[in-house]
Amino acid sequence: HYGVENSFLVTTGLRRFLRRAFEQRSPSEWRRPLFVTHVTRDDLLLGYLAQHQRLMTAQGGAVDGPRDWAGAMVLSTGASKGFPDKEAFPDDTEPLTYLTQMAKDSNAPVLITRYGTLDALHIIESYTAKHSIHDTARVSAAVAHYEPNIDFDALLQG
Repeated sequence: HYGVENSFLVTTGLRRFLRRAFEQRSPSEWRRPLFVTHVTRDDLLLGYLAQHQRLMTAQGGAVDGPRDWAGAMVLSTGASKGFPDKEAFPDDTEPLTYLTQMAKDSNAPVLITRYGTLDALHIIESYTAKHSIHDTARVSAAVAHYEPNIDFDALLQG
């Protein structure tokens, strides 16, 4: 799960992004970052993919390794409502094919959305996660996680 406090709109250059995202954060405070940027920021996607591969290798390919790191990136292909494009150009609305393939090959969590960066970030930050009774695996995992911490006798006595 990605919390609101871990969602970031990335507009800086690659060096600053890498320094702030991967050098200045301790593993305990930076386990599930969600980076949102525009699809035209090929440099940021490449930097994210390189760091993702480095961290996954250090964790043996699993998200529950020494750093317990599982960051993700959202690429926006559209323009935000507050600052629409007067004219859309195809190369501004589609990710480069080889970068998309790199993300797939590395199994990096990259989401491509038609929303603009600010709109995507707003949607993410205002989302409320919900469970479906039909998703038995997730419901069972939630019950197993919370049940040991709930005193049902105290709740029933009210």
